[in-house]
Amino acid sequence: MKGFFRLIRPGAVLRGWTENLGLKAFALAASIVLFSLVHSEEDAQRAVLLDVVALLPPPESDTMLISDIPDQVKVTLRGSRSRINAIQRDDLPTVQIDLTDTQSRFYYFEASKIRLPATINIVRMEPAVIPLTWATKASRKVSVKTRMTGSPGPGLSVRQPVVVTPSEITITGPKNEIKSISKIHTSLLVLDGLEPGKHERRVPLEPLPNNVTYVEDTAVKIELEITPEMAERTLVRLELAAIGEGEVVFRPSRVAVTLRGPRYILQDIDPEQLVPFVEIKSLNITSGSHPQRVKVRGIPEGVELVRISPSDVLVRKR
Repeated sequence: MKGFFRLIRPGAVLRGWTENLGLKAFALAASIVLFSLVHSEEDAQRAVLLDVVALLPPPESDTMLISDIPDQVKVTLRGSRSRINAIQRDDLPTVQIDLTDTQSRFYYFEASKIRLPATINIVRMEPAVIPLTWATKASRKVSVKTRMTGSPGPGLSVRQPVVVTPSEITITGPKNEIKSISKIHTSLLVLDGLEPGKHERRVPLEPLPNNVTYVEDTAVKIELEITPEMAERTLVRLELAAIGEGEVVFRPSRVAVTLRGPRYILQDIDPEQLVPFVEIKSLNITSGSHPQRVKVRGIPEGVELVRISPSDVLVRKR
């Protein structure tokens, strides 16, 4: 055994490995390249998504498609592994489908109409067919109603009416569906925090049911005015006063006055500041009683007189 190890010396082993080193390296590299070439030419499959663009009947057509069309179609490709792996998103075509024939009940995807790089084939398409459902198209005008939420600050309200422009909007869609739509609402208009004065907002219209669309714009202009909250207040048993010379007697001698205006102003009115009166300076009262119109002084600015009860009283000389 010791003689055996003496025959195979370490230096001899090393020289055996290093002899013709360049040739051996070339052979190894060639083997790797050959393996890669053979492997890259093997068939491979890959699934990709292609965008779908549908060519629909013209707008003036009286027929419309109401079935769903997929945005993408899944395509399984087959080809050499190198070409399959080299395909980028920008290399993929868009699938255009012609749906202008309103008599068709199905659309079949055809692989031959899809342009792909050479030696790349389509194995499968999902979906391979699309069912088509058609409906008679119609249009009609419907009124627009405003939807509001929230409220302005304390003591404020929305003055009616709220102006909507346009007040009517045209919708189009399947005849059987739009005949049941009589009005369209706007999206919610938030009133919280609006200050007194006039306001203008552009508000989107509410979404429509499937297959129904707006012909005009999908938003409207809303004009509204925020004003102090209006209310009425009646002050009773206010004593009548005579304006002019002479002493007279009223029957009745007290009246009720109803005012309308901003609630916060009405709440602060002191009955003593209102003076119901009758003008007697132009009256020639000698005997008997005479009916005379009652008027009121002291009404604050921004407040209107609704009524005086009674509006006429009898006047006679004392």
